[in-house]
Amino acid sequence: MPRVGNRWTAGLEAWTRDWIGWSRPPVESEPILVDSVIDWCQRCGTGTRGAPCADSCWRCFGQPGMLDGVVRLGAYQGRLREMVAGLKYQGWWEVAGPLGRLLANRLRDGALNAGGTGIIPSRTLVVPMPMPTARRFFRGIDHAGLLARAVASELGCPCRGLLSRSRGRTQVGVSRTERLQDRSRNSGALQRRRSFGIGANLQGVSVVLVDDVLTTGRTARIAGRTLKQFGPSRILLAVLAVSEPDLA
Repeated sequence: MPRVGNRWTAGLEAWTRDWIGWSRPPVESEPILVDSVIDWCQRCGTGTRGAPCADSCWRCFGQPGMLDGVVRLGAYQGRLREMVAGLKYQGWWEVAGPLGRLLANRLRDGALNAGGTGIIPSRTLVVPMPMPTARRFFRGIDHAGLLARAVASELGCPCRGLLSRSRGRTQVGVSRTERLQDRSRNSGALQRRRSFGIGANLQGVSVVLVDDVLTTGRTARIAGRTLKQFGPSRILLAVLAVSEPDLA
């Protein structure tokens, strides 16, 4: 599939840079370090520090994995954390495209062990994790949507917002431990969009659910259960970063 989307995006970014300027330097001008595909557990997303998952990832032992596999750029720390926070809270929209393209490349090589097959563009659909409309209005940016479109453009597959989300309690500033302890805390109810009706199905299609940070995984699992109603062959979770319990 021709990558017209990438050429269009590059042209738009160049025009915007010349007109209003960047809110920050473009990502391509900075050193961005991403994990090797052996540095995280593809079942739960937690870092393995380069050791085989079966030997070091105690979180997976006897437990179901996160959907059908997790792909990530790295741990939620350092420069990656700064860029994710800037994208979400400071409107650094320019970083979404480069980070999304990096995530797409991770999907090409890192998803091979998640479900047994790689990414086939004609049988793949990218779905952004939705955010409540009110939160989208106040932040002025749909960061997951921008990331998802960049991932889809790089992979050469479609991107559709299949899920909607009602307003929930904010999780900003809440630690991983507090989120796990507070079972009543949530980020809003997830449901299928009305425009994607009951009769629709995704049989034989791999769904890539895109989000910024994986913390407890509760929202991702709820989204996964909702997406399973469409009958996809598998659901992969693609995130920029994973909040490591020992790094929090």
